[in-house]
Amino acid sequence: MGQTGARGEVASNPHNQTFAVAIQLGLLGAAVLWAMWIAHFLLFRGAGLTAWIGLVIVTQNVVGSLFNSFLFDFTEGWIYVVGFGVAAGMLRRQLDGPVRKP
Repeated sequence: MGQTGARGEVASNPHNQTFAVAIQLGLLGAAVLWAMWIAHFLLFRGAGLTAWIGLVIVTQNVVGSLFNSFLFDFTEGWIYVVGFGVAAGMLRRQLDGPVRKP
């Protein structure tokens, strides 16, 4: 208040996913965010191309979220959701085996 120029600007986006979540939901929200990322990492800890692709998708999102709020940005958020969902579905199908028709 009362400042002009750059000092008077209010940042609406903290450019860090953890900070963005912590500002809105507190430490519990930030802990849930990191628990989600850890669970996603652990899902893709196996060997194979599908696990590697999933690991790359999660790693890209975590590293990118250090510098931007990727999950809150429309395009980056949906790329993560679709990429993770497809990779997790493919991995799940590989682990469960082929689907048998009755």
